[in-house]
This record gives sequence, C-alpha cells and structure tokens, in this order.
Amino acid sequence: PPIARRVAREVLRMAGVSEKDASARLVEAVLDLARGGTGRGRDLPAGIRATRRGDRIRLATASHDHG
Repeated sequence: PPIARRVAREVLRMAGVSEKDASARLVEAVLDLARGGTGRGRDLPAGIRATRRGDRIRLATASHDHG
C-alpha cells in the first residue's frame, strides 16, 4: 500500500539513508522484510543493516547491530 511505502521511505531517511539511495527498489526490499519471517536481514546504504526480529524491523549501523 502507498502508506507503507511512505512510512518505509521516511524511516530509511531517519536512519541516515539519503533520499537518492532510498529508491523504490530499496523501499520494496524493506517492505519484503516486513512481510517475511523473523531473522531475515538486508544491508542498506550508509552502512545500515535492516533485520526482522519478531514483529519489528530493526535498523542499525553495522557496528551497532549486536543481535
């Protein structure tokens, strides 16, 4: 849904991903994490890792993602 895309894009921006890097493909990848099972993850621009944990998606810099 369009609202989910807007929320995902804004969260990416707040996490430090530039507007240029927050492409439709990247937004869809984050939404795919939201739809998938726990324990999945994806490396994002700006050294950020998105990880699905339970019903949440955690965005953290690689140096701060300790599980």
